[in-house]
Amino acid sequence: MRKKGFTLVELLASIAIISLLIVVTSAIFSINIKASKNAYENEVNYKETVVAMMYIENVIRGSHKIELIEDTGETNFKAYILDENSNKISSVYFKTSKSSDGNNYLMAVRDNISKTTDDVFDSTIKSGTIRIAKCKDLYVKYDLSNDIATIILNKNDRKLRFESKIYLGDRL
Repeated sequence: MRKKGFTLVELLASIAIISLLIVVTSAIFSINIKASKNAYENEVNYKETVVAMMYIENVIRGSHKIELIEDTGETNFKAYILDENSNKISSVYFKTSKSSDGNNYLMAVRDNISKTTDDVFDSTIKSGTIRIAKCKDLYVKYDLSNDIATIILNKNDRKLRFESKIYLGDRL
């Protein structure tokens, strides 16, 4: 007469199969989470670099004068921008700065040349060093002989290297 139930071997085999399924499922989830995290970090880095590039391009294209300054290795010019609304002139140059979190950031050093005492309480006029975006390294140079501004961000990074040349011509 056969008793109803499971033998010890059947029970151990079913536990082994279930644990194998759990291990495989958790490995798949772990791989998906790592891939998702990697994709997110790549997207954030890409967007930071695009923001930095667009900011530099907008400053250069919007400048009404470019003045050569001492070459710092990162930049050799200062751009002068005229605010259409307030007719205020600001000078801007770029540099990188290492922060406490270990990342390099693109910084725009802005000086409001035509700032008056009435502008002290005006919050729309920004002056000083402004953090723009994450940037590993920076190369922004102006070639006076050809009237071309060259921008290279993240020079040694295969995935995040951005390069642009802007012909300034007779505008300046």
